[in-house]
Amino acid sequence: MKLKRFPVLIIAIVIISVIVVIGLYPNTPDEKNKLTTDILGYLIQFSLIAIAGGILMHEYSRQSELQKKGNELKRELYMEMLRTYFRIKRTRRILKATMSNNDENNQRTIEYSILREQIHDLIDGQLDYEFYKKQLQWLTNKNVFSNTEKGNKIITNVEKIEIYLNKLTDPYQKGTSTSQVIDIRTMSGLADFVFKKEVFHENYAEYHRKSIELFQEEILNI
Repeated sequence: MKLKRFPVLIIAIVIISVIVVIGLYPNTPDEKNKLTTDILGYLIQFSLIAIAGGILMHEYSRQSELQKKGNELKRELYMEMLRTYFRIKRTRRILKATMSNNDENNQRTIEYSILREQIHDLIDGQLDYEFYKKQLQWLTNKNVFSNTEKGNKIITNVEKIEIYLNKLTDPYQKGTSTSQVIDIRTMSGLADFVFKKEVFHENYAEYHRKSIELFQEEILNI
């Protein structure tokens, strides 16, 4: 039953009750007194039921509205996490594509200006995941997820991604290089992120996949 129909139902019940009372109205004083007492009793019961029903309907409406807003926030967060994932993946590919190979010296060099720009993108991604973690904690504490365990699993995955990206970018937040060209193989963490697919998947892509699957289950009510 839609909430807007509830007042109409109450009015209909009152009108029907009045018609029934008029139709059955007694002629003798004793019958009148008994009917008056019965009517008062019924009215009190009806009033209590109506008040209780109104409170329940109001609470149901409030909870439905909160759940609706919560679902919207979950969808927005889901889409933001997807966008951030593809942005990080794009950064990895740009780093790999802009390397200069020197097989004789076993070097993979990149211009510092390009490296700095891509590192800044990784830092932005790390900050995004830090924000996602806080949002997920808030949603979980507000019981927006169908169960707390699912929310906590997503939080754990996002936290691991945030820690990994922070470790990856932390060495480059402490200062700038005087060199115009950098050999990325001297930067073990970043080199593994770029060149070792299994490292990228183990520390980032897999946690992202698990989080997205949990989000999809939640959004689709699977």
